Amino acid sequence: MINTAVKKPSVMRYQYKTFFAVQIFCPKDKYSKGKPFAAAGLSIYGYLLYLYTIAFRPRYSSPQYELTLFWSYKRALNGSAYLWIEIILNYILFLPVGILVPILIRHGKRKGKKVFALTMLAGFFTSLTVELSQLILQRGLMEWDDLLGNVLGTFLGYGIYRILLKIS
Repeated sequence: MINTAVKKPSVMRYQYKTFFAVQIFCPKDKYSKGKPFAAAGLSIYGYLLYLYTIAFRPRYSSPQYELTLFWSYKRALNGSAYLWIEIILNYILFLPVGILVPILIRHGKRKGKKVFALTMLAGFFTSLTVELSQLILQRGLMEWDDLLGNVLGTFLGYGIYRILLKIS
């Protein structure tokens, strides 16, 4: 019997390609040491983010959204332990963006405020992409509170990056 199934490319193959592409094309300066690892880490992170926020979510019959800002915080303050977990997970989910993006984009001419602004924009647009994908694909709940929590997670991740930068 002949197997006619299409072989899917390995995720690890993409990680290696990303690692080597960054190694070859990134400008070589004192900041370039960790860039291939940051690129590979972001690549793996992006895949896992997709799985967690889109692929493994149930498909609804209609788009699910909550446009009231701070609704989940209000319910959490009224005793919803489940929502506290969701809020904290939104922060944790975007810590890698705040840590890895500055490593990838920083070089001699781009430092400080510019790196911070670009990192926050990367976190915002990544989160916006996830939320709009959930709405369009009808998987998960699109909500402003998630966007806010993800951006705050990016901010906390950037703070961790700055602490690690001072330690090293």
